Amino acid sequence: MAVNSRHPLWRALLLALVVVVLLAPIWLVRFPPLLDYPNHLASTFVLNNLRSTDFLFHAYYGADWRPYPNLTSEILLMILQHVLPVRIAGQVVLSLSVLALPCAAWFFLEQVSPGEGHLAAWSLLIVFNPFLLMGFLNYDLSIALCFLAVGLWLRYLKEPAAGRWWGLLAVVTLLYFTHLGGFVVAGFVMFVYGLLSRLPLKMLLKSWAVFLPGVAFLLTLVSRGANEGGSQWLPFAQKIRNLATPLLGYSFRTDLITCILLAGVVAILVAGNRELRWRMPWLGVAAALLAVYLLLPEAYASTQTDTRLLPFLFIVGLAAGDWYFSTRRPRCEAASSGRPSHGRRAARRVRPCRRSAARRPWPAIGT
Repeated sequence: MAVNSRHPLWRALLLALVVVVLLAPIWLVRFPPLLDYPNHLASTFVLNNLRSTDFLFHAYYGADWRPYPNLTSEILLMILQHVLPVRIAGQVVLSLSVLALPCAAWFFLEQVSPGEGHLAAWSLLIVFNPFLLMGFLNYDLSIALCFLAVGLWLRYLKEPAAGRWWGLLAVVTLLYFTHLGGFVVAGFVMFVYGLLSRLPLKMLLKSWAVFLPGVAFLLTLVSRGANEGGSQWLPFAQKIRNLATPLLGYSFRTDLITCILLAGVVAILVAGNRELRWRMPWLGVAAALLAVYLLLPEAYASTQTDTRLLPFLFIVGLAAGDWYFSTRRPRCEAASSGRPSHGRRAARRVRPCRRSAARRPWPAIGT
């Protein structure tokens, strides 16, 4: 539910409450129960003290600083450990990851349809997704950076400028160093949206050019025999069940209630909603992501691949429609149906339709 902009105090209090609720699980415990999280802390502590005479790390470990993905959280942790204990540094990075996702979703949705950023509240359902609970910090950060990059790209399409292109290039390159999954999804989303929107070839080439540094870095790391673990495929029914993966947490009962309520809300918004309008380019992007998810193997080289697409699909799905709900028919049809209307009665018939149209400030491109 959107917060009335005429009451900024209530809006600030609500946002502060959301921040407290998101950060409480991280700061109320000494070590958040995330599977891979201790490995991040340990590896960055070793790297920071690799040459320290207080430890013998240099006798057992070495640093490889080739342009690998998955470096962003490590670099942040190493920088913060110069001023904070390693445990506090880890909690700061976790906090950044948790807050970045809804903020990036809001920014992205505002670029898709200005005034509809409140839909980002739904992204709170996937903040503590299973991948964060497994301690995949870089992957979780890449979700936020992906939608920051796509949002900046939409701004660039509306008002092309050299400064915006260079800013987009910097964010996309940072996305590569964060996680390859987010980097690939950002490129896929821009590619599909550009084709469906029929962007000029020159604009498409400029858009794809921001991915060249990341692709060049990746090519320096390509080696034979990368897929030694093979591929594993799931039945179609299991693929459908796994669509709920981003919503899952520690409690089966809570997960079940969340999935049932969300399914009910979506059913209400879609069935019998006379105000629902699909944003066709973004609906096409969501359909393309869903198709890729269904076609991908569950695991490739002993690494999850298919379900990692689902948090991105969830947020793109928010952009795929105008989710304002109304069961009433547009009353402007009655005013233009040929029946005589006079005075205030006619004005009352037309005004709701005007207000409904004012709710949908569509962007200039492709919506």
